[in-house]
Amino acid sequence: MAAPVTSPAAAPAVPWLPRETRWVGGFGLVAIVLLVVCWWQAAGEGDPSDQLPWLNLGTAAVLVYWVLAGRTLARARRRVAERRSAQLAALGSRPWLRSDAPSTPAGDGLVVAAGMTRAHRPECPLVSGKPTSPAPAGAPTCGICG
Repeated sequence: MAAPVTSPAAAPAVPWLPRETRWVGGFGLVAIVLLVVCWWQAAGEGDPSDQLPWLNLGTAAVLVYWVLAGRTLARARRRVAERRSAQLAALGSRPWLRSDAPSTPAGDGLVVAAGMTRAHRPECPLVSGKPTSPAPAGAPTCGICG
């Protein structure tokens, strides 16, 4: 079992690694080729008892691929959950996300950055580190900082 991620930067940026993508993709191609070969061989047999080994081999190839792909998807889902947990934990200490934080009406101390259409509190993470200017009156407020 993987160790829990303590910071968003420690978690992989993508849910699956390139090595896993190549492995699952390559085995998927092998499974497809094996399935076509099994179909071709079974189609050449007239007796159903002679077709059965090819059917079993093709079914086994598909089942092994499903297990491998399912395992990779489960790992990817776990990585996404770990990254999300780390990001939410990092945001948990932010005062603008607390439910007891006072709501600031639009136009009263709100700012916008270049290219933004919504007004934000100055401490909002969406405008942190960006040059800001006072928000115009009537600008819609940010859905995160309120």
